[in-house]
Amino acid sequence: MSSDAVRIAPYWSRFGEFLRYPLRLEALAACLAAGVFSVALEFFFSPLKLLMQVLLWVAVLRYAFSVLERTAYGYLDDRFMLFESLHGGRHLPYKHFVAIVAGVVAGVLAAMLGGPHFGGLVGVLLGVCWPASIMVLAITNNLGWSLSPLRLWAVMHAIGMPYLGLVACLLLITSASGGLISLLEPVLPAWLLWMAGGAAAAYFTLVMFRMMGYVIYQYHEPLGLQPRVTAVAEEAPQDAARHIAALLREGRNPEALVLARAEVAEQPASREANLRLHRLLLAMPDEAEALLAHARAWLPGLIANDRSGLALEVIEALWRSAPDFRPQQGAEALALAQLAYERRRFDTAARLLKGFDRHYPGHRDTAAAYLLAVRLLIEQRHDYDQAERLLAGLKRRFPDQLREEVARQEALLARLRAVSRVPERTGV
Repeated sequence: MSSDAVRIAPYWSRFGEFLRYPLRLEALAACLAAGVFSVALEFFFSPLKLLMQVLLWVAVLRYAFSVLERTAYGYLDDRFMLFESLHGGRHLPYKHFVAIVAGVVAGVLAAMLGGPHFGGLVGVLLGVCWPASIMVLAITNNLGWSLSPLRLWAVMHAIGMPYLGLVACLLLITSASGGLISLLEPVLPAWLLWMAGGAAAAYFTLVMFRMMGYVIYQYHEPLGLQPRVTAVAEEAPQDAARHIAALLREGRNPEALVLARAEVAEQPASREANLRLHRLLLAMPDEAEALLAHARAWLPGLIANDRSGLALEVIEALWRSAPDFRPQQGAEALALAQLAYERRRFDTAARLLKGFDRHYPGHRDTAAAYLLAVRLLIEQRHDYDQAERLLAGLKRRFPDQLREEVARQEALLARLRAVSRVPERTGV
């Protein structure tokens, strides 16, 4: 199914979901088990303790790789539990350890050959490549590919700039894990701290692997991956609207706004997505500038492609918070005024036409705008004197434009003036 048919929300709009994912029953049990085993391992003597710690993290990573692969193939909901890995993934943790060792060796060699600064630079580059290496390994189960600079570059290039955002997010999550343990250390007894440390490490590992899997799913087309589940209910536009509504009911307005903006970024031509964002911004007084910026970006396409009158509703709503707002282009203002005239919203049409030549100096549609203003003055306001002055100005400034229409309006004005004259009464 193409990306046009199924909308996938961008990963940066789903941070809350990633953080909540390990709280699901299956994942939570894995985190708690990691915490309990971390306490138990403290009672083993050192050599055996090290071996058991390795086995514990093999188990955690085995589950984390399963989460990553399942998410990458579109299994985003607990309803889709029947998932068969393409490769089983038994040896993925060991291959991941090998990849880590290879990175450490590369960093040390770089420092020995090129000095500490060069070694640090290589370390930063390896850190940037680390998520791509994990993603390639999880999908292909191929250690060589996960270490190949060309394949890692292909992944990063396919995702584009959002890949750097992913790297930054993973770095923050890793820092959060260590920071949490530092905060708990002074207040928890040793055994409980060991348990909290193991559970927290497993928790943040699952968060990161869930996020990486989702990024693969979001960019599956440029990455050349075919998801197994494409019709996920929460990806449907109507459910995106329900999700935004649910966030608003919970008072989570900033999250709703982020989701609405992400929806517009994914579907800039979507009437429904833009309307949701417009109404959300209208309801937030602190977002006045964002409201105007969105309107300026949305209105041209809406005016050109939508004759339903929605553009009129948008601009009338904008005037309540920004009375001086006007379309950026004179052609847009005239098109809106003509639509307002056709729909008998004469006050809106008059407001759009007022001062047209001052707001859009030298515009080619100035004559047409003045002529529409004349029609409004004659037909709706019955201000024949002002209409006559505008017609005289039109003939003087644009003698070669709209001659026939100007002549018709002059004839209509003359007839109306004749009809409006009341014969003087004479006494008998």
